[in-house]
Amino acid sequence: LDDVLDYAHHALRGARPTLEDRYVATVFRPSLTAAPTGIFAVFDGHGGEATAQFLQDELEAALTGHEHFAGDLPKALRGACAALEARVLERQRGGGGDTSGSTLTMVVIRGRRLWSCNVGDSRCVMARAGDPVVMTEDHDPEAPAERER
Repeated sequence: LDDVLDYAHHALRGARPTLEDRYVATVFRPSLTAAPTGIFAVFDGHGGEATAQFLQDELEAALTGHEHFAGDLPKALRGACAALEARVLERQRGGGGDTSGSTLTMVVIRGRRLWSCNVGDSRCVMARAGDPVVMTEDHDPEAPAERER
């Protein structure tokens, strides 16, 4: 995968005094016989950088340590996201004054397969033959499905 997958990342602070966004970009081979895997994620921090930084620090371990990572990647993605959300909420309920938040948009590439997921209103778009393909659905708190959840 290292030989066939080129990637780059760039962050721009904009008008805010600090950059609240974080990212993960890593390529590895889980075992000698496993297909190479790439994890790419963007965390759009809101109201501070603490949650985005926490997610950057913890995402890879939460995902690769999930019991379904090797076999059922969609289940591992859902489980890792749910576990990280619970940990963020626990940290915030524990005091300390942090009320920051973050969206998450992630792509995992294993061999020649790609999975995407998102939490919040960040979006993943892939280019296929020069045409955009939307890979995720924005979460809108006003949408009926989100209100029911």
